[in-house]
Amino acid sequence: MKQFLTAMLYVTVILAFTGSNGFSQENARANWYRGNVHMHSFWSDGNVYPEQAVDWYKENGYHFVILSDHTELQINPQRWINVGEGHWIPLYEKYIEKYGPAETREVDGRKQIRLLTVHELKEKLDIPGRFLMIPGHEMNSSTNGVTLHGIAMNVTETIPFHLGETLAEAIDKNARAVRKNGEDHGHISDFLLNHPIWPYYDIDPLSMVNAKDTRMYEFLCANGGPSEGYDESDRFWNRESLWDIVTAFRIVKGYPLMFGFGTDDTHDYTNFRDRGDNPGQSWVVVRAEKLEPDCIIHALRQGDFYTSNGVEMEDIAFDRKTGTLSVRVKPVAGVNYRIQFIGTKKEFDQTVEPFEMEKTEKNPARKGWSFSKEIGIELLSVDGIEASYRLNEDDLYVRAIISSDQPKEIHAGLTPNVSTAWTQPFTK
Repeated sequence: MKQFLTAMLYVTVILAFTGSNGFSQENARANWYRGNVHMHSFWSDGNVYPEQAVDWYKENGYHFVILSDHTELQINPQRWINVGEGHWIPLYEKYIEKYGPAETREVDGRKQIRLLTVHELKEKLDIPGRFLMIPGHEMNSSTNGVTLHGIAMNVTETIPFHLGETLAEAIDKNARAVRKNGEDHGHISDFLLNHPIWPYYDIDPLSMVNAKDTRMYEFLCANGGPSEGYDESDRFWNRESLWDIVTAFRIVKGYPLMFGFGTDDTHDYTNFRDRGDNPGQSWVVVRAEKLEPDCIIHALRQGDFYTSNGVEMEDIAFDRKTGTLSVRVKPVAGVNYRIQFIGTKKEFDQTVEPFEMEKTEKNPARKGWSFSKEIGIELLSVDGIEASYRLNEDDLYVRAIISSDQPKEIHAGLTPNVSTAWTQPFTK
């Protein structure tokens, strides 16, 4: 299996503090750490043992993961599963060969194995300063006729799902519940809104705009497009337009920016294929002082990270005094790069037109909204590995897309078929 490039970079650039996006002085001499915060194992619906799931990332250049199995944090010391038959036997044999004897039992003539808790896994797999498991789980439910999932990051217990009268209220209730866990236990916890376009344009931009207490969402979820069998529609928002719609309207309303994550939502670690739920498809690279849970979550909630499916960045800097975003790629020989600065003007057309999509044989009924083409326009494009853009007086914000001509071996979900990276949005 092709090894992915390690994303640890050491940057010593002095960066100006901004309350809208965190590239702060306190992190000016921090390290870059690569991580995936959305993945599954036999604790829920992944297809390998939790050690095998985590070790894929550990062996492929990642520095941290959140094993975010569905519904519950992995803290039950009596979680047993059947070893299985047929093709599951070789997987079990590989597990025993690598990790040694497991705790097993016989129930009704079937062999069962005890799954390790997250704390047992951390003790077994963490390497101080090199690799870290951050406890977390996926929160799953539906509200107001749509699916709502999110990641409870760096929590000490299972966080119950909270409903709301509106979708935005439900999103924020869950975000506040996760953060309260950290506040109650003396650490930093936070909430990541999952795959808004899955299963069929379920989380709409206006609800994301009005979820003012939620700061993070999956912009690039490798398993986050419309469900298999559903048709994509040009009438709805896409990956890029969704982020710009949310960013522009949140700024107008005076709400904090929303930061975009890259994740895998991994379920399948054994069968690599196009549009598969495989590892290594998209990730975040976080600038943090130390490879410790609180440091990582603090950096994420401040926006001190970028998203990637292949391009590595050598430097991202935003000077708040001048409103200048500067980026520099860590180039790969023979690969060409284009840097696009994307933004929206302050006087953009805020007209929102509702529409109804009727149920078809493939797709569910869905309500949508059309937005102005003035949202998310190209402000500047530069071919090369280094560029900067200074906010004009009429600019609301700027973010950068760094694309290459390096093709991806596997094209997963909504991810582009070439190596790309994305900065967070910045505003003065």
